[in-house]
Formats: sequence, structure tokens, C-alpha cells
Amino acid sequence: MFEIKVIAASVKDAHELLPHFHLVDSLVKRWINGTHHGNAFPKYLSYYLNEFAFGFNRKLSTHRGKLFYRLMLHTVDTPPQPFKEIIKST
Repeated sequence: MFEIKVIAASVKDAHELLPHFHLVDSLVKRWINGTHHGNAFPKYLSYYLNEFAFGFNRKLSTHRGKLFYRLMLHTVDTPPQPFKEIIKST
């Protein structure tokens, strides 16, 4: 699923190994400063990144019409979670 690349031990530069990292990094920073007004809490970082990834992937999706359909499928398949349970796990 993930490929680990050790940059320090490589003969290539970081921008050659991870060509899109700086683009995604700058987009995430701009998104957090714009959407959350720079007020992001570290304990919710994984949620912020999941939301960003959803939007980023949706922008590049060739099947946007199925987005609502898939959202409804996930909504129906996922059991309800009480708010206290959601915040307890963070």
C-alpha cells in the first residue's frame, strides 16, 4: 500500500524521489489556513488530512457522478457512532 523511500541514503534528490510532495504540502497548508483559518488542532490532524484527501481525490476523479451514490452507500453501510465515542478515540 505504501512505499517507504529513504531519502538520506539515496543518490537522488528529494524532489526526484517525491516529485509531487511540495505541491501537496503547499495545497494542504493553503487549505488549512483558508478553511480552518489556521486554527488546526494536532489531535484532529488525521481527520483534517482525510478531509483534504477526499477533496483532492474528488477533484481528480473521472467519475464524479458516482460520488453521491458512493457517499450514500457508505452512509447506509456504516453503523451510527455516538459523538462521545467519536471524541473518546482521539
